[in-house]
Formats: sequence, C-alpha cells, structure tokens
Amino acid sequence: MNRDLADIRSLDHLLHSLYTILKNEKDPETRYAERTIGRMGNNIGIVLSDEQTDLCELYKILKADYKSLFPPRSGLTDFYIRREDGSFQCRLNADYQSILAQIEAILDRH
Repeated sequence: MNRDLADIRSLDHLLHSLYTILKNEKDPETRYAERTIGRMGNNIGIVLSDEQTDLCELYKILKADYKSLFPPRSGLTDFYIRREDGSFQCRLNADYQSILAQIEAILDRH
C-alpha cells in the first residue's frame, strides 16, 4: 500500500509538470489534454484526502484518462515543443518525453 501511495504522489507531481508544459505552450490542440490532466489531478487529490478510497479503482480511471490523451490524431499524439534554438528545443522535448515515460511506467505497474 505504501508503494501505491508513493506512486500516486509521484504521478500527481508528473501530471502537474505535464500540465504546466502544455499550458505554457498555448497550443489549442492540447486543451482537451489540459482538462483531462486537471481532472486526473483532482481525482488524485480526492484519494490523497480520503484514506478509505480504493486505489485500484483510481488506477483504472487514471489509465483510461491517460489513454484518452493519445488518440490516432490530435491530442498529445502529435504534440511537439518548437523553439528557435535547436538544442533548447531538443532538451525541452527530451524532458517532455521523460515525463510521459515516467507516467506510463507508474500506470503500467498497476
């Protein structure tokens, strides 16, 4: 149970980071993702405030929400950070991809 709770807290932090990236890029194609990530964070907040909540059920909801962020076209499927400075752009996209990979790793464990 402690590992599950630690994963939830890590996931909350990663989702917040992902939300911040998307919000700062101001891409109209990611509005759905921003709303969904916000809802995911709200669900995590509810669970963290209620010790009796079923974490297995929460993980099912979070997995479904996360999967919905990557439809065949649009959403986060085609999202890419663009900058004039190529090395800076590369670093930002590597950070973005790392956040996605960490989120997926946590969700895959549950």
